[in-house]
Amino acid sequence: MQILLPIAGLGTRVRPHTHVRPKPMLSLAGKPVLGHLLDHLLSLKPSSVILVVGERAEPIEQYVRAHYDVPLHIRVQAKPRGQSHAIAVAKDVIEEPLLIVFGDTLFETDLAELTDPATDGAICVRRVDDPRRFGVVELRDGLITRLIEKPEQPPTDLAVIGVYMVNDYSGLLRAIDAQMRSGEALKGEYYLAGALQRMMDAGGRFKPVEAAGWWDTGTIDAVLDAHRYLVLRNQSRPASAPRAQIVEPCWVDPSATLDRCVVGPYVTVGARTRIRNCVVSDAIIGDDVELSNQVLTRSVIGNNATLDGRPLSFNIADDSWTQVVDALGGAG
Repeated sequence: MQILLPIAGLGTRVRPHTHVRPKPMLSLAGKPVLGHLLDHLLSLKPSSVILVVGERAEPIEQYVRAHYDVPLHIRVQAKPRGQSHAIAVAKDVIEEPLLIVFGDTLFETDLAELTDPATDGAICVRRVDDPRRFGVVELRDGLITRLIEKPEQPPTDLAVIGVYMVNDYSGLLRAIDAQMRSGEALKGEYYLAGALQRMMDAGGRFKPVEAAGWWDTGTIDAVLDAHRYLVLRNQSRPASAPRAQIVEPCWVDPSATLDRCVVGPYVTVGARTRIRNCVVSDAIIGDDVELSNQVLTRSVIGNNATLDGRPLSFNIADDSWTQVVDALGGAG
C-alpha cells in the first residue's frame, strides 16, 4: 500500500501565515500539521509516501526526510488544477493500493477497517449536524452509490472528510484519465469525487468507514479548533516557570521562557519564545516570539514575531458602558 497526500494548495484561507510557509507546515502542539498526519498514517507501514506539492516543496521535503524513515516520492503540481489532476501528476510512481488523504484533514479512525481489501475501496465519513454544508455519500445495501456535493436535501448525514482508500488503483487512474479527457472540471479543477463516481457507476464497490474524530485545518478558526484537540492529546509543560501560571491543557516548548503571565488553556508556545506580563488562552504562539503586555485569545502568532503593548488602565463610574477598540479599529 502507498499513501498519497495532495498538499499543493495555496492555503488562501489561512493567510497571512501561508505567505511565508506552506499550509501543511503550520505548527500545532509542537509539530506541523503534516507531522501529526504522518504520525497517524505511518502505523500502516506503507511501502512509500507520495507528496504532491506546490511551488514551495523544499521545506516540506526537508521536514519529512529529517523526521521520518520512509521511502518518499515528491511530485510538483505546478498549476492548481484540482485533486484528480494532483493524483495524475504522480501516476508514474503509483503501483499499489492507494490511501489518499487531503493535507488539511486530521482524523481518527480504525485504519485497519479503512484498508479492508474485500472491496474496491473505502471512503471515510463523519456524521454532521448540517450535511448541506458538505459533500455527502448516498448508500445502498451498505455500499456507497453516489457522492453528492452540498445537497439541499441530503440523503444521509455522513459527510466526506477527505480520506479515500482505493484498492483498484489502476481503475482510479483510468477514471481520472477519462475525467480529464472529457473536460469534467469545475472552475478549471478536476475533483476526485468525479473520478470515484465514474468507478462506482462502472460497478466499483466502495464502503463507508465512519471516523471517530475529524478536524479540518482549512481556515484560521478551524486551525484553532484542531489545535485544541492536539494540545489535549499532546500536553507538555516547561521545565521551570516559577512566576507563571499554566492552565492545562497546554503545549510549551522546554526552551520557552514564561514570566509573570497566565498561559492556557489550549495554548502552544514554541521554541525559545519569551512571554512576559501576558494573559494568553486558546492561541498558537510560534518559535522565537517576543510577547509582552498582551491579553490574547483565539490568536495565531507566527515565528520570529514581536508583539509588545501596554497594560490598560480604567477609571469607570457606576452604570458605565465601555468598549475597548484595538489598533485596527475593531471592538475588543
